[in-house]
Amino acid sequence: SVHKSMKQYDEALKMYEKACKICESSLSKDHPRLGLMYGKMAGLFDSMGKYQQALEFGRKALHIQEKTLNTG
Repeated sequence: SVHKSMKQYDEALKMYEKACKICESSLSKDHPRLGLMYGKMAGLFDSMGKYQQALEFGRKALHIQEKTLNTG
């Protein structure tokens, strides 16, 4: 996001959290779009130096990718 590029991490986090909530409430728990959002959250947390949260969201994204691509 633009906020992430500008290192406005708190603002970017608010936007990503809102987008995740919308996806979680309107899509199935294994929908690829939700996996994409989790991946973006992982990248943002990584940029913020919040590595535990980055790993958590990265794992969620990977789980969805494995299920939807039938690789896991």
